[in-house]
Amino acid sequence: MFDEKFIEEGTIASVRNGIAEITLPDQGNCRECTAKIVCRNDDSGSRTLSVENSFGGREGDRVRISVKGSRILEAAFLLYGVPVFLIVFGTAAGMMIFNDELKSSLSGFLLAGLFLLILFTFTRRKKYNSILKTELLPPIK
Repeated sequence: MFDEKFIEEGTIASVRNGIAEITLPDQGNCRECTAKIVCRNDDSGSRTLSVENSFGGREGDRVRISVKGSRILEAAFLLYGVPVFLIVFGTAAGMMIFNDELKSSLSGFLLAGLFLLILFTFTRRKKYNSILKTELLPPIK
């Protein structure tokens, strides 16, 4: 999984304010895919993905999107693994400090919530390097 690379091809549906909306055809693997956190299905069965248009794409252009498996694991660890650890750690530390289950549970969730707030604030302020690599494909003749 670490060296694996997921590659999809799609078409730019629209470009607004430096964000490209890319439509990807559904290939039937979505139910088993670990990258569901990155794309979403719409009513027609195709998937839509929003990416920063740093590659200069225009509406109707074909694009190739790739992501390394290690980057997906890294994102999943930051979004799920660290908060779960902080909930357990905060609850255990809260139990030693407060000796009350409710206060210790709240301290664990507060710690995890604070981490997620800092994570999302940091990634919004900084032009965070996306885990996706997007490139234009030559037009079909």
